[in-house]
Amino acid sequence: LPMDDSWALKHRQTALLQAFLPMDDYWPIRNRQTTLRYPVWCCGVAVHSGVASRVELHPAEADSGIVFHSMQQNGEYTAIPANIDSVKYGDCRTVLAAGNSEIGTTEHLLAAISALGIDNCIIKVWGSELPIFDGSASDWLFLLRCAGKVQLNQAKCYIQVLRTITVENKQAWCQLEPDPVFSLSYQLDYPHPKIGKQEFACELTSEFFEQNLARARTFGFIKDLDMLKQRKLAIGAGLENTVVFGSERVVNHGGLIWQDEPVRHKIVDAIGDLRLVGATLRGRFTGFKSGHALNHRLVKKLLSDSRNWCWG
Repeated sequence: LPMDDSWALKHRQTALLQAFLPMDDYWPIRNRQTTLRYPVWCCGVAVHSGVASRVELHPAEADSGIVFHSMQQNGEYTAIPANIDSVKYGDCRTVLAAGNSEIGTTEHLLAAISALGIDNCIIKVWGSELPIFDGSASDWLFLLRCAGKVQLNQAKCYIQVLRTITVENKQAWCQLEPDPVFSLSYQLDYPHPKIGKQEFACELTSEFFEQNLARARTFGFIKDLDMLKQRKLAIGAGLENTVVFGSERVVNHGGLIWQDEPVRHKIVDAIGDLRLVGATLRGRFTGFKSGHALNHRLVKKLLSDSRNWCWG
């Protein structure tokens, strides 16, 4: 399907950035750690709380990892490392917390960070949930592209999966197994005429993510809306940030970007959740009808036994 004008504009802007920034900003760097070249910021409305928040992305020193700062108006903050020990909720989104502070819907930004191979970054957040933008990871990817990427004088660390591990919940399950690269496959099955059974598999690279995954939007069903709002979820959801399925059709004007857009978005969510291992992952993820909570359990199980993984 043709891209809209805003997406085309972003790509023209990215092309200009590529023309003036060093090539190592846009090609994978595998031997040394990376961080952002410049700080960038954005504002937007959160999908679950419906409240606007401000986010700033800043360069960080080697070995500091990805760290959220839950900011107060007086400039004080609570540091929340983007690792599995910080996970508070996995219900419809990934919420990270430390002390009395929490930051929700972190998965799309973490997916873009993972896809670009960024090792160290400080993410300052004024609010309790990240903006949803159009429901995809594309705006986060664009923002990170604008910030650029720079090498640091420290060796890059990888977590290599050594043994196959699986977690399950009723019919849903997911697993990790050894693989020299980071690859993913996912299957979903919804009893809806516009979804049904879908499957998608890929090896994660920045180029593949940008072209085939980043624009896949979060989705939901009209029949579930009242239930979600009773749980104080999806308060900020609308057709501008969510693919909405009615009983027989897609409600959004223009329909789907890809016919298998839902399964592509599930892959994006998994990439973001798996970044909670705390480093670049080398292994193969397979999911069947799994969501954030199962993804989190899988990461915990991987890291719980040193025989499951090693530094690479």
